[in-house]
Amino acid sequence: MIYLILIVLLKPLLYPLSLFRPKKSGSLVIQSAKIGDYINTTVMFEALGVCDVAIESGNLELAKNDARIEHIWVLDAYKRTLAGRLALGFAIFWHHYEAIYVLTPNNLNLFLAVMGHTHTATFSHYKTGKTAKMLLKFCNKVSMYTKDDLTLDTYLGLIKEGLNHNNIKKNAILYKNRPPLPASLASNAKKVGVALSAGNKIKELGIKEWKKLFKILGEQDAEIHIFGIESEKKLLNALLTEIEQTRSQIVSHLGELPLVTLPLTISKMNLFISSDTGGMYIADSYNVPIIVFEGPCCMKEQRPVGDKTLIVKSNAPCVPFSFVFDTAYKKKCDGLYDTTDEQQQEIKAFIVEVLR
Repeated sequence: MIYLILIVLLKPLLYPLSLFRPKKSGSLVIQSAKIGDYINTTVMFEALGVCDVAIESGNLELAKNDARIEHIWVLDAYKRTLAGRLALGFAIFWHHYEAIYVLTPNNLNLFLAVMGHTHTATFSHYKTGKTAKMLLKFCNKVSMYTKDDLTLDTYLGLIKEGLNHNNIKKNAILYKNRPPLPASLASNAKKVGVALSAGNKIKELGIKEWKKLFKILGEQDAEIHIFGIESEKKLLNALLTEIEQTRSQIVSHLGELPLVTLPLTISKMNLFISSDTGGMYIADSYNVPIIVFEGPCCMKEQRPVGDKTLIVKSNAPCVPFSFVFDTAYKKKCDGLYDTTDEQQQEIKAFIVEVLR
């Protein structure tokens, strides 16, 4: 409610102050979600050409090395105090953007957009709260978003009606300076990228299903590249004690790759396998063939859209129960990633075809 009170008090002041602002220029994209959502946001960068962003520090390494991004507002640096949030609001106001697009329409982000005192475009979704609904009344363009809508198309529709993921493709990063590739990519072998886990642990397939996958991959003459963070080494070691690899070699990148190098490294994969993870969306942005396990997620909203994708549907009775704007962190039922023999045959056929 504090944001609504501030806007009511400050809006009358913004009108006379706007006379002293510089000429309108550029666009601002506000996206405070994690890496997977950030990667999907890159369709906006592609459509706008060059823009500024307001993001969380977790995505900073990608943004500051992206040639499509000019200025970065790091939300973490301002949002801890009310004074900081007000300072950021006025900084955005004085910049005088032509347009501000809010892709994570929470109270703070909407407050910042309204403070921008310019054309604002965003959407109302199924979890929009009372304060946010009131703040939306100050926005120029508000689309309606449902669980049946693809986020990519909703984002692009804020810029121009008719834009969608078929005519604008996401691109994880347009490098200012390309980092060197890891030496482990030097071989000519087929490469399969794997994300064993995710930040949200209910998106973790579990060793039982990974054993089945690694058995199939072990029959292929390929390298298996493991992507993730340092703490996942324990999971990898537990998995390695359970499997017998034959023709495939396992290469671990756990905790070793700088975030800025991750997109370029994943782009060199011939196949990527995971649940709903940031790595999977990076692979999708390079049109790398993907096997994604649906688990609890609603894939109508957010999914890979590349030419070669296999979505392995969950057989659990409770799915979907985790959504883009209503994320679940606890299981509602067991067996989220249990696959049938028929699904295993489909997965094997897909892997064999892609790596052929």
